[in-house]
Amino acid sequence: PGNSRPYRDWKKGGHGGHVAIKQAIAESCDVYFYEVGRRLGADKIAQMARRFGLDKAFDIGIPSVSKAHIPDPEWKQKVFKQPWHITDTINMSIGQGLVGVTPLQLAVQATRLGAFGKEVEPSIIRPKNGIARRDWPSMNINPDHMKAVHAGMVGVTSEPGGTANAPFGIEGVKIAGREPVLRAQILFVNKRENCIRASPAPCISMGNWPMKSCMARHPKRRHDLLHPTKLN
Repeated sequence: PGNSRPYRDWKKGGHGGHVAIKQAIAESCDVYFYEVGRRLGADKIAQMARRFGLDKAFDIGIPSVSKAHIPDPEWKQKVFKQPWHITDTINMSIGQGLVGVTPLQLAVQATRLGAFGKEVEPSIIRPKNGIARRDWPSMNINPDHMKAVHAGMVGVTSEPGGTANAPFGIEGVKIAGREPVLRAQILFVNKRENCIRASPAPCISMGNWPMKSCMARHPKRRHDLLHPTKLN
């Protein structure tokens, strides 16, 4: 409403009619998330993003850890002295526009997803007793919702049409991922053409939740980005 700009999907011809959440995640159906974002609104998107570790400066024992920013109407008015528009919500729904994140935040976000909604905190220092904490509090996310997201993320790497579908050569291990073209304002790079991918591996592990984030220069074709990396 009030804006005539068309918001199209990246895939010419679309994704084959009716699209459910698993396919939407696996194939990165932009239009699906445009509509979900429009229905939810910016405030609810921002609230959930923060629960998953975005918009937070984690204390990992080193200086200059960035908080970045997850936008909402109040933030935009404060920073830019401008009102929020529906176009801001549409862009936000796919991680673009005014969204700013760091690789650490994306690692935390994917780890909390992989841990079925546990409020995992990052650390770069091994505990004195050598035992990593595992009693993280629950975020109280509906388990059926988590399973649906997991299924979509596994589809990214393992199903035809998945945006990072490729053989990884790890027998018995599933790799989950996310579509890599999160063209957010990566603060330490400060160039919109760079992208970030964060993938939990192994998929849906309740152990140490190993994590790796990689960054690649955005190429001419979005699917030429880095594939998820095998972890030790």
